[in-house]
Amino acid sequence: SDDSEPDSIGFIAQELQPLVPEVVSGDESCPEDENGMIAYPMSIEMASITAVLCKAIQELTARVEDLEHKAVP
Repeated sequence: SDDSEPDSIGFIAQELQPLVPEVVSGDESCPEDENGMIAYPMSIEMASITAVLCKAIQELTARVEDLEHKAVP
């Protein structure tokens, strides 16, 4: 491995597809080009995943606030 390459952080489209298919484009069964590379690899619509994540944060925040109110005697 090349230690000069920084670690990268991100999502894997194949892992997100079963969870939030609306943010994934492409298909695992895409054909390969003449170099053996996938012609149209799966990708993530970043604007869409951002909206999904923001909605999840809103829902979790509301849940935490509800639990905090229930915990107060």
